[in-house]
Amino acid sequence: AGGLGVEAGAMLDGDAASLDVITTRNFSARLLETVLWVASIGKGDIRRCAWPLIRAMLFRHDERDAEDEERAPYEDEDSGFFSLTHDEDGLSLVMDDTCKAAFDDFSGVAQIVYAPCRWRAFQIHLGTSAMPGVVCLLSSMLAEASISILNVSTYDADFILVQEPDVAKATEMIRESLKRGLHGLFEQQAAAA
Repeated sequence: AGGLGVEAGAMLDGDAASLDVITTRNFSARLLETVLWVASIGKGDIRRCAWPLIRAMLFRHDERDAEDEERAPYEDEDSGFFSLTHDEDGLSLVMDDTCKAAFDDFSGVAQIVYAPCRWRAFQIHLGTSAMPGVVCLLSSMLAEASISILNVSTYDADFILVQEPDVAKATEMIRESLKRGLHGLFEQQAAAA
């Protein structure tokens, strides 16, 4: 769907728990340990979800279990993951368990539709190399292997999301395709074309 006003963002603490998939001189790919949920909110339900949206974006701790109600937003070591995209159909969300709990509290007020499968994210850092097309090549490679993907980009990083059952296969494909570095990925893609 073509977006009327598309805004996307992901919040993630750089020290969040993750597993190194591959690291080279100018590239790193890490599998985040955080399990993610993909959800949709129809445009008619957006206003009814204002409170869980605000909680997901600004207040990461669960207020029901908080020992210190005065704790500042993002005081937690792991600030989690939340991404929001708005288009003419409503909102698409990618969120961690903490954010999902905030939306589940409002399930009786607004219809929130979750994808049937949980997702995991590969965080891609290109460092100082500004080689365009890396995420596109990785995404194409995974899609050609029948691995469903979602891409989320931020100012500093790119995330390739795969469904939980495909994590092992995707990890191996990313590791194998990048074992010769970024130039090897481009050479491999050119040879396949």
